[in-house]
Formats: sequence, structure tokens, C-alpha cells
Amino acid sequence: MFSFTVEPQNFLRERTLPLGFDRDPNLLFFASNLHRDTFGIFSADLRTGKRTELAIEEPGIDLVDVDLPWLNSPLIFDRHRGTLAGIKLRNLDSSVRWLDAEIGAAQSEIERQFPSRHVQMLEWDQARTNFLCLVDSPGDPGRYFVYNRASESCVEYLRRAPLLPNRETNPAESFAFVTPDGVRITGYLTLPRTPAKTASAVVVALHGGPWIRV
Repeated sequence: MFSFTVEPQNFLRERTLPLGFDRDPNLLFFASNLHRDTFGIFSADLRTGKRTELAIEEPGIDLVDVDLPWLNSPLIFDRHRGTLAGIKLRNLDSSVRWLDAEIGAAQSEIERQFPSRHVQMLEWDQARTNFLCLVDSPGDPGRYFVYNRASESCVEYLRRAPLLPNRETNPAESFAFVTPDGVRITGYLTLPRTPAKTASAVVVALHGGPWIRV
């Protein structure tokens, strides 16, 4: 179960990938698609050689970038407490499944202030009073806010792509549907603010690799 050997015959098949250690060096986090279609996140106690109760799985989604599992780690740690706080879900909105209930509650509080927007929690202080977050949408590069739980206030302090006026961006939204064959299709749809008077050409670009997302 804990063999991490990569060979040509298993690169695109069943594999396990080490991701990192907990504050306890005997607890190893790893990703695996053994006996399943997608990569989930698990952990093992190296003292006993057995898996722990941690099992984060998402139907239809690999929770690791198999090409760069360590560069784009799905593990989110609380740097103040040294504990695993959440797992990034590699879906369209890059959401997080919080294992820390307090941080998850703060995420919900911020989301209520920005309905129909995507809120990404980036950092928090030791007292968990102030939270740094990025608020964006498919058609908006986003802005950084500091949320204070005591006052329930969000203060904007930085805007991404400030030279790009909102009036010049085109509205975009994400979509997902299941085909008659049971395949889940996801993507983004961007519509022009001013439609062309005549039909435009359509270009379909197919990228390589099963994990690359353009």
C-alpha cells in the first residue's frame, strides 16, 4: 500500500504518492488511487504501518496534480499550531474541505458577505481574529481582503490586475453537467458584452495530459 515506486506501467494506473509529514514525523500524508478511479488523500502511521482514519475523497476529481504533487500540494497546514487544517479540492472553484471547524466557520462568515463570489482563505493570525482572503469570480481577477471576526468587517487592501477596468471584462461563469454516458464535464463560459453582428469562428483547443487543466 505504501510503495511509492513510479514505473512506466503504473504511471497512468494505480499509484501512491507521498505528500509530506505531519508535526508528528511518524504520520505520513499520501495520495492514492488504489482500487478507485481518482486520487484521494490519506495518512499512515509509520510506527504501525497502517492507515489512519483520515480519508478525503471526492468523486470525479483527483485531489493532487499527479505531475507536480509537491509543488501544488493539496495540504493546508495551520502554521501556528502545526496541524493539518484543510484539503484543497481541485475543482473549478478551487474550494477547500476544512478539517478545522473554526477556520471553516470563518470561511462561511466571509462567504455570506460576498454572495455569488468565490472566497479563498489564504492566511490567519495566531488568535484567529484576522483572516486574509482572496475574493474573485470567473470574470473578475479578484481583490484581497482582511476579515476581522470581532467586527465582522472586510477591508480591501489590494486589487489584482488594477489596470484592467471592470467595464472591459466579459462576464464569465462556470458550468458542470453529466453526459448520457455518465461523464462529468466542467468548464467556463465567457460571453462578450457586445455580441458580434455576424457569427464568429470557433476554435477548440485540446490540451495534452490527463491532468492538465487550461
